[in-house]
Amino acid sequence: MTQWVFLRRIVFLAYFLACAPVLLHAEPVRISYSAISWLMTPVWMAEELGLFKKYNLEAQLIYIPSSATSVQALLGGSVDVITPGSSGVVIAAARGVQVVAVAASTRRAPFTLFTQPEITKPEDLKGKVTGVTRFNSTTHMMTVLILRKLHLENFVSVRQMGDVPAMHNAFEQKLIAGMVSSYGPKARHRALTDAVALDIPYAGSMMTVTRSFLHERPDTLERVLRAYVEGLAAFLGQKERAKNILAKYMRRSQPEFLEETFDTASKYLEPIPRVDRRIVPVILDFAGIKDVNPHEVAARVIDNSVLEKLQRKKVFDNLFGKKK
Repeated sequence: MTQWVFLRRIVFLAYFLACAPVLLHAEPVRISYSAISWLMTPVWMAEELGLFKKYNLEAQLIYIPSSATSVQALLGGSVDVITPGSSGVVIAAARGVQVVAVAASTRRAPFTLFTQPEITKPEDLKGKVTGVTRFNSTTHMMTVLILRKLHLENFVSVRQMGDVPAMHNAFEQKLIAGMVSSYGPKARHRALTDAVALDIPYAGSMMTVTRSFLHERPDTLERVLRAYVEGLAAFLGQKERAKNILAKYMRRSQPEFLEETFDTASKYLEPIPRVDRRIVPVILDFAGIKDVNPHEVAARVIDNSVLEKLQRKKVFDNLFGKKK
């Protein structure tokens, strides 16, 4: 072996050892999802397709029911990234908590008020009980807003069930007369109305971090978002695989349910998952928070800068084409 070849190998070995921590050890990141719903499919898809690993992330997915509980877990340091509905995040920000929403899977409210079959018109709900997951959760907020639009807020009782599967189970056992959900129950039911028809704005699966995470780990957050939007693109573009993942996480295998759920998700999921500022005054009104300026809260809690950076890099053009 010549001296030159030997030196080259020594240099290569030194370079490899210097890079080894990056090459061999993926960065751990704990990501929670707050509902068993197709709204969480970008995260599920990213995990199942190994997209977090593609970006050198060792992701741990954790199920934490309800948006309010997810925010508590984020502030307590149990997780690094949460993907809840918007209510808990905006309410926390209005109270001065340093949380920032950086993406949202949908900007329209894909929620329907499902009732027992014998309820044929909104007035039939008077004196009845509707179920939600937890108070101040997304299902609670959407239930209140829908009832308010129907002028029924003071005539219908609301009871918390725990999480989405428990709420559906209560409906199927006829323990509740109605519920608001992003997908229909197994039992016979009536879709009475929906939030889109009532023009209620919404931000679903709102990817949220603490402000310190945004400032101290911007590269990590960008890689998480890259995996997220690639998972979203894969879900929309790979129907059969998408339905398999829906079946796995939602534990529903009926072909008609999977077909209907995929079609609904495809209708509402946003290729560029920006957070819509219009949700802030709606949520503050729901929560009865009157002593803050909605525009100031929106400026604090919403930050689309990482998505805009990815847009400048043509990430969305490459994934979805120019028509988005």
